[in-house]
Amino acid sequence: MKKISLTNKFIINKTIHWCIIGMLLPISTLFIMDKGISLLQIGLLVAIQSATVIIFEVPSGALADNYGRKNVYIISMMMMCVAAIIYIFSVGLLQVSIGIVFMGIAQALSSGTIDAWFVDEFNNEFPKGDLQSALAKSNVFTLISLGGSSLLSGILPMSIGTILHAKLHLSIYSINFIVEILLIIIQIVLTKRLIVEEINENKKAKILESLKLSPKTLKSSLKIVVRNKSIFFMMLSTVVWGLGFSALEVYWQPQVKNILGEETKIVVFGVINAGYFFAGAIGSIIISPICKLFKGNLLKVLILIRILLGISFIILAFQKNIITFVIVYLLLYAINGMAESPYYTLFNNHVENENRATLLSLESLFMKSGGLVGSLGMGFVVKDYSISVGWIIIGVVVITSASLFFKILIMDKKHSSSP
Repeated sequence: MKKISLTNKFIINKTIHWCIIGMLLPISTLFIMDKGISLLQIGLLVAIQSATVIIFEVPSGALADNYGRKNVYIISMMMMCVAAIIYIFSVGLLQVSIGIVFMGIAQALSSGTIDAWFVDEFNNEFPKGDLQSALAKSNVFTLISLGGSSLLSGILPMSIGTILHAKLHLSIYSINFIVEILLIIIQIVLTKRLIVEEINENKKAKILESLKLSPKTLKSSLKIVVRNKSIFFMMLSTVVWGLGFSALEVYWQPQVKNILGEETKIVVFGVINAGYFFAGAIGSIIISPICKLFKGNLLKVLILIRILLGISFIILAFQKNIITFVIVYLLLYAINGMAESPYYTLFNNHVENENRATLLSLESLFMKSGGLVGSLGMGFVVKDYSISVGWIIIGVVVITSASLFFKILIMDKKHSSSP
């Protein structure tokens, strides 16, 4: 039997992981609205999930660095399975809130685990390898899997979901969570078989011992962030990204309903959701030649991408026709797809192996903090004004955040010119 390469193992894991996530993305807001929950309450629920992730994010990264990335990732899949079961049988705000908390814990535990494992293994196996190209290749498969599962996610409630509703009186969206549970089981089995991790004997610890070591690991990681201004500015840039895309991902479905009316078919949301992941995949494909065009200067690429993202948010806010809305929406996600591999290549180049999972969790913590602010702030803007006004504000903030990468560029030039 042919041995599976390191990159392909990573791609298999990420593909199934994001298939699991994609089963919920197109219907998440619709599912909550189906429980009689208002848009303002939805914003608060997203804030609860973000707060949960923030609380568990960094300890989980430190836990992964000490207990093992693979072990912590498997625990996260189990937590996600619990969340799905709660969602299936939820009947109101309280039950949905409990499911949200479990899902937040699962996201925190999974954040930066397999990614950190792959970067460490890649750097060990290919010391002079092209990490950006490997991450870009992985991102293409990730986005295609998200697109395919999102398309299926929009079809399932209108087919099998209606049968479950008629026979068992479950929500039509319950089928999405049932399929998610099946995918989680497959993912756990494959992770156990494919992901091989050798934990440093000096750091190897049981789970309780790992929790005791977490504060020390966190402290050393925070010192790195404070001392390394490049990492700090990149962290701030993820706050803005989290703020912007939280406001987009939560409110694009209600905006489409506003454009098309209340009788919008659910499959439309699945098609649009699938489209934006395929658009992201295109962005991931074309970013490698773009980086070569800029002679590998990833900071210049990121400055351009961040400005284009902000402009796209503003243009999207003015769309009142579904065709132009979808075109701009997909263009926005294609531009976003271009950003991931250069950003994480730049980030990982500044990070040492020992603290990688913790720093990736810190980075995710900054992003979720932005998401928390975005979901809460957007909820109040939507209540008093409109979704469009909120997106215009987001666009201006995103454009301004390009200055963070510009500051890193100036620092790098000063550093390279100094004797």
